[in-house]
Amino acid sequence: MTLPQTETPPSLSPRPKAKQKTFEQVFELFINDPTRKRAKKTIAGYRDGIEIIYAVVGRETLIGDIDREVCRRLLETLQWLPTNSPKKFPTLTVVQAAKLARQKGQKDLLGPVSINGYMIMLSSILNFAINEELIERNPCRGLRVIDPIKKRDKRLNEHEFKWGDAASTPEAFNDIKFLVTVELFGDADTLIRILS
Repeated sequence: MTLPQTETPPSLSPRPKAKQKTFEQVFELFINDPTRKRAKKTIAGYRDGIEIIYAVVGRETLIGDIDREVCRRLLETLQWLPTNSPKKFPTLTVVQAAKLARQKGQKDLLGPVSINGYMIMLSSILNFAINEELIERNPCRGLRVIDPIKKRDKRLNEHEFKWGDAASTPEAFNDIKFLVTVELFGDADTLIRILS
């Protein structure tokens, strides 16, 4: 006696493998995630910052093809990227600007806070991809640069400030304190996004 052949229940049948998404597609899913509420300034900050990452990683790179080597390449590029490179080198790509800065030994490069901000952004997108089951692990995890200046040494308070020709009033002190803070965070936009 032969038993009638039954179909495999739908819950046990293998899922068809979904077509992998590009990095740009995953970023758009990430930025438009309905489970997260983001301020307009935060979204604008992500959209500005992602352009630098796209320049190294590539918009059309499949999310599964972003590995540790790609993440390290981004980190190295950022370490040699001059501040305001799109304005200083409008005809060069981000990678070309970093390469030129390295060859010339340029000193006005992105600071550790800015570099780590880009790396954290990439890591956040990759964590989102893990949660969406698009990838299994985050190859960017833990990739950061060390800031040689301790946080406590970056603080400036009114009592430590030497009043002189440059600043003879508490209002001037606040202006200078703001400028120093902006310098530590890389630019005013980054600072504003952090504070908002």
